[in-house]
Amino acid sequence: MSTSQDTVSLDVRLNLTLLAYTAALTILTTLLFGLAPALRALRAPVHPLLKEGTHQLAGSRVSSRALLVIQVALSLLLVSEATLFLRTFRGLLSVDLGFDADRVLIASVQPGRVGLKGEAAAQFYRDLQTRVRALPGVEAVSASSMSPIQNCCWWEVMTIDGYKPAPGEKADAFLNSVAPEFFRTMGTRLLQGRYFDARETSGSKAVAIVNASFAKRFFPNGSALGRILALPSDYKARPMEIVGIVEDARYSDLRGPTRLAVYFPLSQAPDLPSLVEVLVRTPGPPLALTSWVRREIHGFSPAMPVKFRSLAQEVAGGLTYERLLALLSAFFGGVALALAAIGLYGILSYAVTRRTNEIGVRIALGASRASVLWLVMRQSLALVLTGLAIGCAAAVYLTRFVKTLLFGVKPADPMTFAVAASVLGAVALLAAWLPARRAASVDPMRALRYE
Repeated sequence: MSTSQDTVSLDVRLNLTLLAYTAALTILTTLLFGLAPALRALRAPVHPLLKEGTHQLAGSRVSSRALLVIQVALSLLLVSEATLFLRTFRGLLSVDLGFDADRVLIASVQPGRVGLKGEAAAQFYRDLQTRVRALPGVEAVSASSMSPIQNCCWWEVMTIDGYKPAPGEKADAFLNSVAPEFFRTMGTRLLQGRYFDARETSGSKAVAIVNASFAKRFFPNGSALGRILALPSDYKARPMEIVGIVEDARYSDLRGPTRLAVYFPLSQAPDLPSLVEVLVRTPGPPLALTSWVRREIHGFSPAMPVKFRSLAQEVAGGLTYERLLALLSAFFGGVALALAAIGLYGILSYAVTRRTNEIGVRIALGASRASVLWLVMRQSLALVLTGLAIGCAAAVYLTRFVKTLLFGVKPADPMTFAVAASVLGAVALLAAWLPARRAASVDPMRALRYE
C-alpha cells in the first residue's frame, strides 16, 4: 500500500526584495531599449534631414515593423498555449467520474488515536453510521478506507480463479474496503449482482465487488459473478467471492486510464485501517452538516481527531495544477493580446502621422476614402499575417514539449491554432482599423499645410 498527497502552496505576500529586483530590471530594460534609437539619432547626418524633412527614418520603420512581427508571433505562441491548457482543463472537468461528487461530506476520523482498535473500532464505525444516519437532512451514510481523487492508492496482485496470467503479466488491482451503502452514498451504479449489506460480517462468507473494467479484463467471455479472488498470502485473508459489478469510478486521478478495482467489506478487512473516511450524502450543502457530524463523533470521544471536506472539494483539489496552469496561461495570453494590439496601434498611428502630407495629396487628387483606408489596412495586414505565420511555425514546434501536460487535445491541434490565430488576428486588425479610419478622414487642405 502506498500513498501520496501533492499540494500547491502560493505565497502572495508582498516581497520587498522581489519588488526591488523587478523594478531594477524594468528600469534597466527601459534604458537599454531606449539607448539604441537615441544613439542612432545622434549618428544621423544633419544635411539630408534639412533638405528632405523628416522622411529619412526608413531604418527605424523597418526595425519597428520587425519588432511588431516578432511581437505578434510571440503573442500567437502564448495564446495558442493558453488555448491548449484551457481545453485541457475543460476536458478534465467533463471526465465521467463514475460517482456523484455533489452534496457528499467526507469526515476523516482516526479512532486509533484515542485507543480504539480492532473490534472496538469496528463497533465505533457501526454506531457512528447509525447515529449520523438519524440526523436531519442525511440521505445516506457509509465509510471507506480511502476517498476518490486523493492521489492515494492501494494496489495488490490478485489471484483470480479461472484466469491464468501471461508470462510477465501482473493481475494487480486497486483495492478499497467499504461499508454498506457505500455505492449508494457515492452515486455509483450497480451493473450486476448486489451491493454489500448487513450480511457481511467478520464471520460470514468473504465477498467482493469489482468494477466493470476488472470484469471485462479478466472475464471477457463470461460473467464475473461467483468467481473467486484472493489477496497475497501475507494478508492472511480468506478468498472472496465476487457478488457484484459496479460502474468504473475514478480514484487515483482524472488523466490516466480507468483502474481495475476490487471492493470488499470494511467489516471483513484483514486489518482495520487506522484512518477511515465517513461519507455522508445530503440534499443540501454538505459542509452545513459539519457541526452536527462533529458533535456525533465527539460524543464517542471528545479527543478524537476529525477533518472535514466535501467530495466536490476533493475532486477540485485533483485539478489544482491544471486550474492554475489554465489561469496563468490565460492571463499571459490576454497580456500578449493587449501588447500586440497596443504595438500595432502605436506603429500605425505613427505611420499615419508621418504620411499625413502624402495622404492629403492622394485625397486631393481624387483617391477615395475607402482606398486610403485599404492602404493603411493593407500595411497592417501584411505585418499581422507575417507574424501569424512565424508564430504558427514556432507553436507547432514548441507545443510538443508540453505534451505531458495536455489531456484530450493534441499539441499540434489545428483547431487550437485556428482559434488562437483568429482571435489574435481580429484584435490586431481592430487595433489597426482605428488609425486607418483616422487616415481616411484627413482633410486634404489641412494635410497639405501639415509639417
